[in-house]
Amino acid sequence: MIAILSNLHSNLPALVEILSRVERLKEEGVDVKKIYILSAFGLMPYPEETYKLLSGRQGEIISVVSGKYERLLAKWNELSDEEKEEKVGRELLRVIDLYWDMIGREGRKWIRNMVERFIAEKFGSNEFYFTYGLLENPDEMPAEKQPPAYYEAKFADLKKYEVIAVAGREPYAVNTKIGKIVCPGISGLGRVPTFALVDSKTLHVSFETFSYNIREVEDRIKELDVSATTKEYLKEILYGGRPF
Repeated sequence: MIAILSNLHSNLPALVEILSRVERLKEEGVDVKKIYILSAFGLMPYPEETYKLLSGRQGEIISVVSGKYERLLAKWNELSDEEKEEKVGRELLRVIDLYWDMIGREGRKWIRNMVERFIAEKFGSNEFYFTYGLLENPDEMPAEKQPPAYYEAKFADLKKYEVIAVAGREPYAVNTKIGKIVCPGISGLGRVPTFALVDSKTLHVSFETFSYNIREVEDRIKELDVSATTKEYLKEILYGGRPF
């Protein structure tokens, strides 16, 4: 069994709860061998703590695939102000500036050198491919709950894999001619976050919902050195679960 989550958005309390849930599952006899995170960083105010937790467990049980925000944090200081605004919008410019500082030099170095753009793994006879977005545009997540033909066209080059795990906001699993497309849904935003459990032998997929102290994240947002308008915007993203 493996666990897959996406769009964690640097939400440390959510990550801690997922790790606790996995430990409880293991105590109950569910053999969860690995956790795959499709984009660990993002808009919530724990970039440094998220980096330290993940880097400490890298290679142990957790593997991270880069998404939009990992790529932004890795090269943020190389972008012009115009490019930054184009990437995240004017409202979030100061937020990413702040998080780039908060994660520090070592955190940025870890993201550049240790976070994979994709991961290919084999479990017995089944091969898995973990990615954030589309092959044609790594920053763009696949559309949700589309017919099989859509995914067959978007991921035709990955037809050797039994499972293709992708990031997204809503959980879904679609059987296609090129393999099963699995999206665990969003784990770091919204009132009902989710992650996926996949049996690496049978390829059975189940989706787990969980709760955590979301008010703790809201209180942390209030402490950020950003405008009151931006804080309200981040709170809307946190509770609404849809950053774009």
